[in-house]
Amino acid sequence: YNEYKSYLRSKYKVIAMGKEKMFDFYNPDNVSAVPLPEPQKDEYPEVAWGVEKYGEPIKKLTIGRPHLGDDDVKVDLDYCGICYSDLSCGSNKIPGYWSKYPCVPGHELVGRVVEVGKNVTEFQVGDKAGIGTYVDTCFECPSCQSGQENYCFQTMVFTYSGTKKFGRVGGNQDIHTFGGYSGSYVCHKRFVYKLPDGMDLQKAGPLLCAGITMFEPLVQHGAMGEKKLKIGIAGESSLFYYSTYLC
Repeated sequence: YNEYKSYLRSKYKVIAMGKEKMFDFYNPDNVSAVPLPEPQKDEYPEVAWGVEKYGEPIKKLTIGRPHLGDDDVKVDLDYCGICYSDLSCGSNKIPGYWSKYPCVPGHELVGRVVEVGKNVTEFQVGDKAGIGTYVDTCFECPSCQSGQENYCFQTMVFTYSGTKKFGRVGGNQDIHTFGGYSGSYVCHKRFVYKLPDGMDLQKAGPLLCAGITMFEPLVQHGAMGEKKLKIGIAGESSLFYYSTYLC
């Protein structure tokens, strides 16, 4: 983690909030957009709900999902949580980054495995599974090799509005990723998480965002071990509530 922070500081200029206007929010002239393409031969058509063009309401869309690869897992989605970042994406609050149109949000995906690639032994058809915020990383940097893919030095490929750059997200490489407000998702096995059989899928989605966001620092600082620690959590939100459950 410290190595990752040093890397970022050497690569990016840190701009204090309020010192420089980084984005012109809600400006229709500052929108990253491409036409919604038809599914390619290496994709299958899937129903989704998203914002096709900036300023339009959410509507039903047909998107292309990649056919299953050897290392992939296909999950039929039963639920997908709603996070504030999903709303921010659809309303162009993060232009040029997550706000790419057509925008199909959703990064708290839960459902059941319906198909696995020939190299996949970790999952079986019928397993409960979840997919979180990202679906690919470089696999080569110190963070990825130590199981901290969320700190990938080359930046992870996000579940939606992500640039396909490492070769493990199939289908049309000229279009960004589409998220979990859809019927299914095909993902490399490394980024699919098996859920307990007894877990209520209707309640599982936020574990993949707010839940892991709190779990990671609690583990990093030793708050989840046998030794009891006194901790403080500022604010009252979904993160706060998950921290009380985890502790």
